Amino acid sequence: MGIKLDNEYLKDFLLVGYCHRPHGIKGGFSFNVLSREDDLLSKGIGVLLRPVNNLSSIPIDGETFEIENISFGNKTIAYLEGVKDRNDVESMVPFIIYRDRKDFPEPNFKAGQYFISDFLELEVIDIEKDKPIGKIVSFYENGVQTIFCIAGDKELELPFVETFFKEIDFTKRIVKILVPEYING
Repeated sequence: MGIKLDNEYLKDFLLVGYCHRPHGIKGGFSFNVLSREDDLLSKGIGVLLRPVNNLSSIPIDGETFEIENISFGNKTIAYLEGVKDRNDVESMVPFIIYRDRKDFPEPNFKAGQYFISDFLELEVIDIEKDKPIGKIVSFYENGVQTIFCIAGDKELELPFVETFFKEIDFTKRIVKILVPEYING
């Protein structure tokens, strides 16, 4: 099961990953990150953490931390400024990790650059019938790929793969998809 995300938040922040467990006794976190690019997470970068549920001590609106240290390997292990020990970490997990969208250059849609959150509110067109079927209302990560949630006459969740997502036009705010047979049938 993936983590469902808050659409309003994703307009201003970019999803970087999530954390479900501590690492060690010295205040480390085992991060699940969506990309291991150095410009997304590195020492000194500020991150916004938001709780996944009410088990986390992080306020619902989120809390900002600076990365004190981070290492990438079989696991991504991070230490945050002000988090002293495992007890602090255990009280904070589970949470979602965001970066402020202003920290990144605007994507060039014509060159195929985009953020996953740019898909929110795109109108979805059935490419075979050439008719609207709804809008992308949210997405989540299942650990392998992004799953888009489409709301319309029918609720539909589709993995973001070429098989289903045939044409994307951010200027016109539409995406044309191949609707699976079991949905159309």
